[in-house]
Amino acid sequence: MKRYESLSPDELKSILESEYRIHFFSKRTFSIPIVTAEKLKEKVGPRRENTTLYWVQVLHEFLLMPAIGDGFGANHSQRIACYKDIKNRFGKSARDFLNQYASNNQFRLNKLSNVLYAFNSISDRLLNPELQNYFQTSTFEVYGMLTGAGGKKEYVDIDSIQEKLQIIHTFEDKTVEALGKLSR
Repeated sequence: MKRYESLSPDELKSILESEYRIHFFSKRTFSIPIVTAEKLKEKVGPRRENTTLYWVQVLHEFLLMPAIGDGFGANHSQRIACYKDIKNRFGKSARDFLNQYASNNQFRLNKLSNVLYAFNSISDRLLNPELQNYFQTSTFEVYGMLTGAGGKKEYVDIDSIQEKLQIIHTFEDKTVEALGKLSR
């Protein structure tokens, strides 16, 4: 029998999916538009280019990070207990693996909120009113998905992993579209 400490990341992922209700979703395929410094300078002016570039990078990072969900929905106490059990059972390798994914995961509310902050911050810096309006509208749309506007549940209260994944896909689509607008 193989010791838990010597499990490969793929072996550990397989166990986590089969025994712990943790799902590692495949990345969708899309082309991420490249926003050059020149194009960004045209859109925000030279004095706002660096701070806007930071938010563009946040959007790029969101598109590249993995989507890892679990079957615990809004039950955070069960999630914490499960992760403790995994860390106790599998030791340091699982702890490092989970910490890597816990901090860099599209299912996390703070990563989705970063997209919201990026849209809002970019909007505030744009010189073109039409482009600024697009980013403001996008800000309100993603905000509504997180806060439950229109009678829907807040993101943190959604139990369905598929429903959360659909929100993530919408965020990805909005992000690719927004980067496309900045890249032209």
